[in-house]
This record gives sequence, structure tokens and C-alpha cells, in this order.
Amino acid sequence: MFSNEDQEAILRFVFSREANVELALGVIAARQSISERIIKDFLIRLEADLGLKARQLGDSWKVVNELKTNPFEHWLQVYMTKQDWNDLYRISLGPENWGAKGFILGVWNNWDMLGQRLESGRIRAARQGLVRSGTTTDWWPFYMWADPYRHWVDERTLSCFLGDRVVQAVADLAGAMLTIAVVTEEVIDTVVHDWRERQSRV
Repeated sequence: MFSNEDQEAILRFVFSREANVELALGVIAARQSISERIIKDFLIRLEADLGLKARQLGDSWKVVNELKTNPFEHWLQVYMTKQDWNDLYRISLGPENWGAKGFILGVWNNWDMLGQRLESGRIRAARQGLVRSGTTTDWWPFYMWADPYRHWVDERTLSCFLGDRVVQAVADLAGAMLTIAVVTEEVIDTVVHDWRERQSRV
């Protein structure tokens, strides 16, 4: 984000006066709080945009923003889901690591409730050619890195969450989630319906 020349200019400013050094040390000490403020402001914008997009898909869709309480927490997500999916599936964005690092987005399924993969690759097949390639785990039938917004504490990412650039960041992430929702909704509807049918016969 900062060139060598930029960094040299910053250092000259910092060390030009003792008060500037003290200010710089204060900024270093407050780095996590500064990052948290930027990220939380971004999450509010993202949630609002996802809410608009969810309403375009229909009344059964809702948006949940778990990350706004603590964006550095592991496993929390911002997600879109349908009420009749009963928290079995989500179109999710969340960190794979502590400290707002390793963000991925894709289709999450509730492995604790399901106990097995139900969709047999149909979710990955549905997004073929429409969403960039990704991978799969028990909890994520399909996911991909949220590049270029993979690490939210990186200064390059934080700078994308500021000023005019935040509009593009929101559009990129919300747009990717909306695309995944559109191309996988029918498959997930079928999988959830079949799962319910099996559960009713148990």
C-alpha cells in the first residue's frame, strides 16, 4: 500500500518532533481498535447491501451478521439464508482464522445437524462457470477465498474499506454472495426438502 518513498516520508514526519513519535506510538498501541472500527463500519454497509439483495430474491431470504459483535472471532459469519432451510445451509462469508484473517465465502452447511454430505457435488456443479473455482470440506460444500479481501487486518484491505473504495468492496463481496445464492438456491431447496422427507420417516 505504501511505497518505499511513502514510508520514508512517514518516518521523516514521525521523527521530526518528539510529539510526532508519541503520536505514532499511540497509533501503534491502538492498531487493533482502529482496525475494529474500520471493519465494523464496513460490516454495517455490507449487511445493509446484502439485505437489499436478499429482498430482491424473495421474502423467505434473511441476512444475519454475527461478525458485527466481534469481527476478530473465529467461526462467526455474515450470511444469507432462507427461512425454510432451517439453518442447514447458508450463503456465507467468514474467517477461517482468528483475528479477521483468512476470509472465505461460499455455501456452508450445518455438519452437526446433517452428519453427512447430502448434495453429492451438486452445489459445486451448479456454480460451474458462473463462480470462480473453489474447494470443499464437510462444513463447506463449496467455498473460495474472498480475494482480494482475504485478510481484513491487512492495511491494504483496511484501506479498501475506507472512503470511495468501500463502495467497490461492498459490491464485490455482496455481489459474489448474491451470485452464489442465485446459482445454488434450487439445489439447496431440493437437498433440504429431501432431508426433511427422510427425517419424517425416521
